[in-house]
Amino acid sequence: MASAEALDIRVVYDAKTGRGRRKPARPFRSRPVQRWSWYAVGALNLLVAGALCYGAWWRVDREIIYPTLIMKTSFSTGGVNLSGGVFVSRRTNPADTGEPASTASPQLQIDRNGIILGGSAYGWLTLTTAAACALGLSGGALLGRAGGATGRRIGLILCLACVVALGVSAYLVLSKYGMRYPSRYQRIGMAGLVGLAAAVGMAAAGRVRGLAYLAGIMLVLSGLGTVAALYLGVQCDALAAERATPQYLAIAFAAHSAWGWLLLPIARRLRS
Repeated sequence: MASAEALDIRVVYDAKTGRGRRKPARPFRSRPVQRWSWYAVGALNLLVAGALCYGAWWRVDREIIYPTLIMKTSFSTGGVNLSGGVFVSRRTNPADTGEPASTASPQLQIDRNGIILGGSAYGWLTLTTAAACALGLSGGALLGRAGGATGRRIGLILCLACVVALGVSAYLVLSKYGMRYPSRYQRIGMAGLVGLAAAVGMAAAGRVRGLAYLAGIMLVLSGLGTVAALYLGVQCDALAAERATPQYLAIAFAAHSAWGWLLLPIARRLRS
């Protein structure tokens, strides 16, 4: 048999396939989370939430909204004008004759300005309190994430403490005053609500990116609420006209929502 011919094996590479070959992917290494940044953003959120709650309920509500509503709203019942904030008791007995008080409730009427002022003022308070709670929730979640298991345990303890404190306080106040409790207890309750939101966020310690977005958006929306409330207050002659100028409204909006605009790009860098 003839000697076997040597096999000449040639491997032909296509230029396109050779050019399109990919290099082996390098293993992905995530950068370690810098805890100080989580603590810093979380602490700033809680600081802004506290300042927002204090400014809304202890400064604006106590010093501006409540006195303005009393002085600028006209109340009337039975054809008698009760301007100046004279509130009528639901049980009236004009002469102390020993007879049981009448259970008939007079129909209390509020003028148009009172409806607009009350709606805009307490609508603004509700929106601002919601923004403060969102900031507290976001700040607590960031602190809980940075603190790990220990941070979550501390958040759970604080959450239970806030629930018990708010529940006991509400029971004591309502037992003593009923629905006519002094307004200072309402302000303290709103501060406790913001604290509870922070404790819940710290116990959950999750969804930090989404909660930061929520806090930033709510803060910007409450800034728009500030502009609307100021404008309506001036239209009802409850505030000075200079508080509705474009410059004043722009400054008020910028001051109220500044941290919200900064928080939105920060949220993009957070890992959920």
